Amino acid sequence: MHDSKTDGTTTTLNALLAAACVAAGAWTLWLLPLLLPRHPLAAWSLVAVALFTTTWWSVIHEAIHGLLFPRRGMNNAAGRLLAVLFGLPFQPVAFGHLFHHRQNRSRLDRAEVYLRKTPRLRAALDYYARLLGGLYLAEVALCFLVWLPRPRLMRLVARRFDAAELSTEGKLLQRTVLDPAALRGIRLDAAGVLFCLGSSFWLYGPHAWMLIAVLLGRGLLLSIMDNAYHYGTPLDAPRYALNLGLPRSLSAAILHFNLHRQHHLHPATSWRELPRLFAAAKDRYDGSYPALTLRQLRGPLFQDP
Repeated sequence: MHDSKTDGTTTTLNALLAAACVAAGAWTLWLLPLLLPRHPLAAWSLVAVALFTTTWWSVIHEAIHGLLFPRRGMNNAAGRLLAVLFGLPFQPVAFGHLFHHRQNRSRLDRAEVYLRKTPRLRAALDYYARLLGGLYLAEVALCFLVWLPRPRLMRLVARRFDAAELSTEGKLLQRTVLDPAALRGIRLDAAGVLFCLGSSFWLYGPHAWMLIAVLLGRGLLLSIMDNAYHYGTPLDAPRYALNLGLPRSLSAAILHFNLHRQHHLHPATSWRELPRLFAAAKDRYDGSYPALTLRQLRGPLFQDP
Protein backbone atom coordinates (compact mmCIF):
# COMPACT_ATOMS: atom_id res chain seq x y z
CA MET A 1 0.00 0.00 0.00
CA HIS A 2 1.15 3.51 -0.77
CA ASP A 3 2.60 5.10 2.35
CA SER A 4 0.77 8.40 2.53
CA LYS A 5 2.92 9.46 5.47
CA THR A 6 5.78 10.20 3.08
CA ASP A 7 3.62 11.77 0.36
CA GLY A 8 4.96 15.27 -0.18
CA THR A 9 1.67 16.58 -1.56
CA THR A 10 -0.22 15.28 1.47
CA THR A 11 2.29 16.91 3.82
CA THR A 12 1.99 20.23 1.99
CA LEU A 13 -1.80 20.11 2.09
CA ASN A 14 -1.72 19.21 5.76
CA ALA A 15 0.57 22.15 6.46
CA LEU A 16 -1.84 24.49 4.67
CA LEU A 17 -4.79 23.05 6.59
CA ALA A 18 -2.95 23.39 9.89
CA ALA A 19 -2.08 27.00 9.03
CA ALA A 20 -5.75 27.70 8.23
CA CYS A 21 -6.75 26.30 11.63
CA VAL A 22 -4.17 28.44 13.42
CA ALA A 23 -5.38 31.49 11.49
CA ALA A 24 -9.01 30.70 12.39
CA GLY A 25 -8.03 30.37 16.03
CA ALA A 26 -6.03 33.60 16.15
CA TRP A 27 -8.78 35.48 14.29
CA THR A 28 -11.54 34.23 16.58
CA LEU A 29 -9.70 34.59 19.87
CA TRP A 30 -7.74 37.83 19.48
CA LEU A 31 -7.88 39.62 16.13
CA LEU A 32 -11.64 39.91 15.62
CA PRO A 33 -12.41 41.43 19.04
CA LEU A 34 -9.78 44.11 18.36
CA LEU A 35 -11.42 44.96 15.01
CA LEU A 36 -15.04 44.89 16.18
CA PRO A 37 -15.27 48.53 17.33
CA ARG A 38 -14.44 49.80 13.83
CA HIS A 39 -15.71 46.87 11.75
CA PRO A 40 -18.79 45.39 13.47
CA LEU A 41 -19.86 43.47 10.36
CA ALA A 42 -16.71 41.36 10.73
CA ALA A 43 -18.59 39.50 13.46
CA TRP A 44 -20.38 37.53 10.74
CA SER A 45 -17.08 35.75 10.08
CA LEU A 46 -17.78 33.73 13.23
CA VAL A 47 -20.47 31.84 11.31
CA ALA A 48 -17.75 30.55 8.97
CA VAL A 49 -15.53 29.73 11.95
CA ALA A 50 -18.30 27.65 13.53
CA LEU A 51 -18.95 25.82 10.24
CA PHE A 52 -15.19 25.13 10.02
CA THR A 53 -15.46 22.96 13.15
CA THR A 54 -15.60 19.58 11.41
CA THR A 55 -12.63 20.40 9.17
CA TRP A 56 -10.61 21.66 12.13
CA TRP A 57 -11.39 18.54 14.13
CA SER A 58 -10.46 16.38 11.13
CA VAL A 59 -7.02 18.04 11.00
CA ILE A 60 -6.53 17.37 14.73
CA HIS A 61 -7.70 13.82 14.04
CA GLU A 62 -4.89 13.35 11.51
CA ALA A 63 -2.40 14.39 14.21
CA ILE A 64 -3.97 11.94 16.68
CA HIS A 65 -3.22 9.13 14.23
CA GLY A 66 0.30 10.42 13.59
CA LEU A 67 -0.57 11.31 9.99
CA LEU A 68 -0.47 15.10 9.94
CA PHE A 69 3.31 15.36 9.53
CA PRO A 70 5.92 12.63 8.93
CA ARG A 71 8.10 13.61 11.89
CA ARG A 72 6.56 12.52 15.17
CA GLY A 73 7.76 15.54 17.13
CA MET A 74 6.35 18.00 14.61
CA ASN A 75 3.12 16.02 14.31
CA ASN A 76 2.53 16.02 18.06
CA ALA A 77 3.50 19.68 18.50
CA ALA A 78 1.11 20.69 15.72
CA GLY A 79 -1.63 18.53 17.20
CA ARG A 80 -1.19 20.14 20.60
CA LEU A 81 -1.24 23.67 19.19
CA LEU A 82 -4.33 23.02 17.05
CA ALA A 83 -6.15 21.37 19.96
CA VAL A 84 -5.33 24.21 22.38
CA LEU A 85 -6.68 26.80 19.93
CA PHE A 86 -9.74 24.57 19.46
CA GLY A 87 -10.25 24.54 23.23
CA LEU A 88 -9.11 21.04 24.17
CA PRO A 89 -6.04 19.37 25.72
CA PHE A 90 -4.55 17.15 23.03
CA GLN A 91 -3.30 14.03 24.81
CA PRO A 92 -6.44 13.04 26.77
CA VAL A 93 -8.57 13.60 23.67
CA ALA A 94 -6.11 11.58 21.59
CA PHE A 95 -6.24 8.71 24.07
CA GLY A 96 -10.03 8.82 24.00
CA HIS A 97 -10.12 8.64 20.21
CA LEU A 98 -7.60 5.80 19.97
CA PHE A 99 -9.54 4.00 22.71
CA HIS A 100 -12.58 4.37 20.45
CA HIS A 101 -10.73 2.51 17.71
CA ARG A 102 -9.61 -0.26 20.05
CA GLN A 103 -12.88 -0.60 21.95
CA ASN A 104 -15.56 0.60 19.54
CA ARG A 105 -19.03 -0.38 20.84
CA SER A 106 -17.65 -1.46 24.22
CA ARG A 107 -19.50 -0.43 27.39
CA LEU A 108 -17.64 2.88 27.44
CA ASP A 109 -18.09 3.54 23.72
CA ARG A 110 -21.76 3.10 22.88
CA ALA A 111 -23.12 6.55 23.55
CA GLU A 112 -26.71 5.84 22.52
CA VAL A 113 -27.14 2.44 24.22
CA TYR A 114 -28.61 2.13 27.73
CA LEU A 115 -29.62 -0.88 29.80
CA ARG A 116 -33.31 -1.61 29.54
CA LYS A 117 -33.72 -1.12 33.28
CA THR A 118 -32.55 2.52 33.00
CA PRO A 119 -35.46 4.96 33.54
CA ARG A 120 -36.48 6.41 30.18
CA LEU A 121 -36.42 10.02 31.35
CA ARG A 122 -33.00 9.67 32.90
CA ALA A 123 -31.61 8.05 29.75
CA ALA A 124 -33.15 10.72 27.52
CA LEU A 125 -31.79 13.60 29.60
CA ASP A 126 -28.32 12.07 29.67
CA TYR A 127 -28.35 11.20 25.98
CA TYR A 128 -29.61 14.51 24.60
CA ALA A 129 -27.34 16.52 26.91
CA ARG A 130 -24.33 14.69 25.48
CA LEU A 131 -25.61 14.85 21.89
CA LEU A 132 -26.41 18.55 21.89
CA GLY A 133 -23.09 19.88 23.13
CA GLY A 134 -22.34 17.97 26.31
CA LEU A 135 -19.50 15.97 24.80
CA TYR A 136 -17.55 19.11 23.92
CA LEU A 137 -18.26 20.67 27.31
CA ALA A 138 -16.98 17.50 29.01
CA GLU A 139 -13.79 17.67 26.97
CA VAL A 140 -13.32 21.34 27.83
CA ALA A 141 -13.90 20.41 31.49
CA LEU A 142 -10.74 18.28 31.26
CA CYS A 143 -8.84 21.58 31.41
CA PHE A 144 -9.97 21.84 35.04
CA LEU A 145 -10.06 18.14 35.91
CA VAL A 146 -6.37 17.57 35.13
CA TRP A 147 -5.37 19.82 38.03
CA LEU A 148 -6.65 17.30 40.56
CA PRO A 149 -3.87 15.49 42.46
CA ARG A 150 -2.45 12.63 40.40
CA PRO A 151 -3.39 9.91 42.97
CA ARG A 152 -7.00 11.02 42.81
CA LEU A 153 -6.96 10.99 39.01
CA MET A 154 -5.53 7.45 39.13
CA ARG A 155 -8.39 6.34 41.39
CA LEU A 156 -11.03 7.97 39.19
CA VAL A 157 -9.67 6.22 36.11
CA ALA A 158 -9.47 2.84 37.85
CA ARG A 159 -13.02 3.13 39.15
CA ARG A 160 -14.50 4.04 35.78
CA PHE A 161 -12.65 1.47 33.69
CA ASP A 162 -12.96 -1.36 36.22
CA ALA A 163 -16.72 -0.82 36.37
CA ALA A 164 -16.85 -1.25 32.58
CA GLU A 165 -14.66 -4.40 32.75
CA LEU A 166 -11.93 -2.58 30.81
CA SER A 167 -9.26 -2.48 33.49
CA THR A 168 -6.47 -3.10 30.95
CA GLU A 169 -7.42 0.10 29.13
CA GLY A 170 -7.57 1.94 32.44
CA LYS A 171 -4.06 0.81 33.33
CA LEU A 172 -2.86 1.90 29.89
CA LEU A 173 -4.32 5.36 30.48
CA GLN A 174 -2.64 5.51 33.89
CA ARG A 175 0.75 4.53 32.40
CA THR A 176 0.57 6.98 29.51
CA VAL A 177 -1.71 9.98 30.01
CA LEU A 178 -1.23 10.04 33.80
CA ASP A 179 2.50 9.44 33.69
CA PRO A 180 4.02 12.36 35.66
CA ALA A 181 5.86 13.79 32.66
CA ALA A 182 2.84 13.41 30.39
CA LEU A 183 0.56 14.95 33.00
CA ARG A 184 2.82 18.01 33.21
CA GLY A 185 2.46 18.46 29.45
CA ILE A 186 -1.31 18.04 29.65
CA ARG A 187 -1.53 20.62 32.42
CA LEU A 188 0.54 22.99 30.29
CA ASP A 189 -1.93 22.51 27.42
CA ALA A 190 -4.87 22.99 29.79
CA ALA A 191 -3.32 26.23 31.03
CA GLY A 192 -2.91 27.25 27.38
CA VAL A 193 -6.60 26.64 26.69
CA LEU A 194 -7.63 28.62 29.77
CA PHE A 195 -5.31 31.47 28.79
CA CYS A 196 -6.65 31.53 25.22
CA LEU A 197 -10.27 31.59 26.34
CA GLY A 198 -9.70 33.95 29.26
CA SER A 199 -7.74 36.50 27.25
CA SER A 200 -10.28 36.28 24.45
CA PHE A 201 -13.25 36.89 26.75
CA TRP A 202 -11.41 39.93 28.14
CA LEU A 203 -10.78 41.31 24.65
CA TYR A 204 -14.39 40.80 23.53
CA GLY A 205 -15.64 42.66 26.61
CA PRO A 206 -19.34 43.46 26.13
CA HIS A 207 -19.30 41.38 22.94
CA ALA A 208 -18.25 38.22 24.78
CA TRP A 209 -21.60 36.67 23.86
CA MET A 210 -20.19 36.31 20.33
CA LEU A 211 -17.37 34.08 21.55
CA ILE A 212 -19.85 32.09 23.63
CA ALA A 213 -22.05 31.66 20.54
CA VAL A 214 -19.23 30.33 18.37
CA LEU A 215 -18.10 27.96 21.13
CA LEU A 216 -21.67 26.69 21.52
CA GLY A 217 -21.88 26.18 17.75
CA ARG A 218 -18.57 24.31 17.80
CA GLY A 219 -19.72 22.21 20.72
CA LEU A 220 -23.00 21.32 19.02
CA LEU A 221 -21.36 20.27 15.75
CA LEU A 222 -18.61 18.28 17.45
CA SER A 223 -20.98 16.54 19.85
CA ILE A 224 -23.68 15.68 17.33
CA MET A 225 -21.18 14.26 14.84
CA ASP A 226 -19.20 12.23 17.36
CA ASN A 227 -21.48 9.18 17.29
CA ALA A 228 -23.34 9.73 14.00
CA TYR A 229 -21.13 7.12 12.35
CA HIS A 230 -22.00 4.47 14.93
CA TYR A 231 -25.58 5.14 16.04
CA GLY A 232 -27.51 1.88 16.00
CA THR A 233 -24.62 -0.18 14.61
CA PRO A 234 -23.92 -3.74 15.85
CA LEU A 235 -22.32 -3.99 19.28
CA ASP A 236 -20.25 -7.03 18.25
CA ALA A 237 -18.50 -5.43 15.26
CA PRO A 238 -15.73 -3.19 16.65
CA ARG A 239 -14.31 -2.23 13.26
CA TYR A 240 -17.66 -1.35 11.73
CA ALA A 241 -18.80 2.21 11.03
CA LEU A 242 -21.23 3.97 8.71
CA ASN A 243 -20.35 5.87 5.55
CA LEU A 244 -22.28 9.14 5.34
CA GLY A 245 -23.01 10.28 1.80
CA LEU A 246 -21.65 13.66 0.69
CA PRO A 247 -20.71 15.24 -2.66
CA ARG A 248 -17.01 14.74 -3.36
CA SER A 249 -16.16 18.42 -2.79
CA LEU A 250 -17.84 18.51 0.63
CA SER A 251 -16.27 15.18 1.53
CA ALA A 252 -12.84 16.61 0.73
CA ALA A 253 -13.65 19.71 2.80
CA ILE A 254 -13.95 17.54 5.92
CA LEU A 255 -10.97 15.38 4.93
CA HIS A 256 -13.26 12.50 3.87
CA PHE A 257 -14.21 11.89 7.50
CA ASN A 258 -17.60 10.74 6.20
CA LEU A 259 -15.93 7.64 4.69
CA HIS A 260 -15.80 6.36 8.22
CA ARG A 261 -15.98 2.64 7.55
CA GLN A 262 -12.80 2.82 5.50
CA HIS A 263 -11.16 4.88 8.22
CA HIS A 264 -11.98 2.25 10.84
CA LEU A 265 -10.69 -0.51 8.59
CA HIS A 266 -7.51 1.45 7.80
CA PRO A 267 -6.89 3.84 10.73
CA ALA A 268 -3.22 4.33 9.82
CA THR A 269 -4.07 5.67 6.36
CA SER A 270 -4.10 9.35 5.44
CA TRP A 271 -7.36 11.11 4.59
CA ARG A 272 -6.30 11.47 0.96
CA GLU A 273 -6.23 7.70 0.53
CA LEU A 274 -9.75 7.04 1.81
CA PRO A 275 -11.61 7.67 -1.50
CA ARG A 276 -9.28 5.24 -3.27
CA LEU A 277 -9.90 2.59 -0.61
CA PHE A 278 -13.63 3.29 -0.77
CA ALA A 279 -13.64 2.71 -4.54
CA ALA A 280 -11.32 -0.32 -4.42
CA ALA A 281 -13.54 -2.03 -1.82
CA LYS A 282 -16.65 -1.20 -3.88
CA ASP A 283 -18.01 0.22 -0.67
CA ARG A 284 -21.28 2.15 -0.47
CA TYR A 285 -22.91 4.97 1.43
CA ASP A 286 -25.32 3.93 4.16
CA GLY A 287 -27.39 7.08 3.70
CA SER A 288 -27.02 10.80 3.34
CA TYR A 289 -24.93 12.84 5.77
CA PRO A 290 -27.88 14.94 7.00
CA ALA A 291 -30.28 12.00 7.31
CA LEU A 292 -27.92 9.75 9.26
CA THR A 293 -26.89 12.65 11.50
CA LEU A 294 -30.45 13.70 12.31
CA ARG A 295 -31.43 10.06 12.88
CA GLN A 296 -29.74 10.34 16.27
CA LEU A 297 -32.56 12.63 17.42
CA ARG A 298 -34.73 9.52 17.70
CA GLY A 299 -33.15 9.14 21.10
CA PRO A 300 -31.43 6.48 23.19
CA LEU A 301 -31.63 2.76 22.41
CA PHE A 302 -32.16 0.12 25.07
CA GLN A 303 -30.89 -3.43 25.48
CA ASP A 304 -30.81 -6.18 28.06
CA PRO A 305 -27.64 -6.68 30.14
